[in-house]
Amino acid sequence: MEISAQDHYLRNEFLPDNYLDDLYEVLSFAYRALSPLKFKNLIEKKLQMKMLKFDEAQFIQNACELSAIANYMCNEKYIFSYEKAVTGKKDVDFSLEVEGRIFNVEVKCSSYKGRTTTSIDGQIQIHFIDRAPTSEIRSTILDNISQKLAPNNLSIKEEKNLDNVLKDFLISTQGKVKDAPLEDVNILLICCDDELDMHQWRHHLFGPNGFFTDRSQCSPEDYDRVDFILLTNLYNRHARPYEGKVHGNRWSLADAFCLLYPNRFSIRNESSSDCINEFSEMSRFFQNHSRNFESYFLNDEVPHGESLDMKKMCLAISFFSDNLKLSGKSYFKERPPSRS
Repeated sequence: MEISAQDHYLRNEFLPDNYLDDLYEVLSFAYRALSPLKFKNLIEKKLQMKMLKFDEAQFIQNACELSAIANYMCNEKYIFSYEKAVTGKKDVDFSLEVEGRIFNVEVKCSSYKGRTTTSIDGQIQIHFIDRAPTSEIRSTILDNISQKLAPNNLSIKEEKNLDNVLKDFLISTQGKVKDAPLEDVNILLICCDDELDMHQWRHHLFGPNGFFTDRSQCSPEDYDRVDFILLTNLYNRHARPYEGKVHGNRWSLADAFCLLYPNRFSIRNESSSDCINEFSEMSRFFQNHSRNFESYFLNDEVPHGESLDMKKMCLAISFFSDNLKLSGKSYFKERPPSRS
């Protein structure tokens, strides 16, 4: 099919052959699983093959959605529903029925709007791991850093914190699944970028004021129908796929790096009598590295010369993924990703 936009990812001369080959296979499943109208919309608008202007952020979002459903379409183990209406006319991205259980899955992907894409000479990027107690304290910290860097002709740029984006994702998903039967399992799937970025998303769940802690910055009742969050690096695997190699099929959720976490505040999870077995069952359908990673996160193992504090603060997923590379599995792009 001829692609209209000249700067479309799929026209890039450095695009790996298997990226297109794997996409064709996924589209063959979609052709059988979706209605003709929805398949046409997927090809022409979501994947932008007939759009005159290429929207990079929207393409990545839709590529992530397609990758999330790829393993479930045309699979005899699942009854698959695309864009299923669950609460009124509000639909989730897809639903699965398997062994009498229904999973409603909403796929979210940050646009990373405002993130720095390239290094600027003389500019230092600053990223707060947690929010300052007040805006005044935050300003004081930034001013102090600026003053110390100024004699060396260096300036700073503060990167956006994504905790409010996660809050929006949770509340939006809640609105789509709140009328689902309590027996349904509702999953928010968040597509992350590199190892540092995914660590930050996890931190927004379990760090100070984390949404899955007793110090959540908003009421847990606002997202008590969201039963699980699945963090996945699908964004990293689709953002500028011609830059860097990764392990496996970029269009397959099963080949991505994933971390699955239950929402302790969900109505369904609070009534569960066997959370350990529940997690094991979920992992059958949504493969993840959570148990191995959390075990690694809690121990004192760090690469030679590295700091345990830095591991806990922001580098645990980087160190863990480096260990996986020893077995030939590079889940994240080998080169630092360029964010859109």
